[in-house]
Amino acid sequence: IGYHLYIKDLRSHVEYEFGESRAYPICSSFKLAVLMAFFESLDDVRELDELVTIDPSTHSAGASVIGIFTSSVRVTYRHCAQLMMGFSDGTATDVLIRKVGISAVNEMLQKHCERSLLTKNLDGIVRDFQERFIIPELKNGSAVESFAFSDYTNAKDLAQLATASWQYQPRSVGRLDYLECLTVKKCWPRTSLFFEPSIQVIGKGGSIG
Repeated sequence: IGYHLYIKDLRSHVEYEFGESRAYPICSSFKLAVLMAFFESLDDVRELDELVTIDPSTHSAGASVIGIFTSSVRVTYRHCAQLMMGFSDGTATDVLIRKVGISAVNEMLQKHCERSLLTKNLDGIVRDFQERFIIPELKNGSAVESFAFSDYTNAKDLAQLATASWQYQPRSVGRLDYLECLTVKKCWPRTSLFFEPSIQVIGKGGSIG
């Protein structure tokens, strides 16, 4: 698939770019655009704590904490935002996308990125990747080496998106509520029964394959 690396020094504005700048699978990085689009849609902070019922039939194909439940659960939109950013929860991500609409997320993505596109929710992205890449490999013993991604980005765009997400000021909700979700704890200490307490685990299950 190749690689693309982009680094910008925010103090000197010096840029470094390596590899090939072309369309790469967008994966979980678009969740920054989801978070901003969600907060942009809010008219009142109380909407953050509205309850939403999530049925197992709507679980995303991506990694999900919510996905472990075999019965319906009720969580708030704030919980979904925190699960999306802290554990890369696919089901929580798609709940937020359903609330704001995929077009609103794509508009936020394109507002801050020059060559990125989002056409599906997370469930659609993962299933598309699995059907076109993982499943053929399991059946035939060889993976498709390359194909055109319908949802794509590149390293420079992602750097711009990350910068925009840090600078973002919600339209009608306090910035502290937004930052609470953006910076929710992502690393957790492991029990010393298995590892030294200093060793931490990233709160993300991972999930394309």
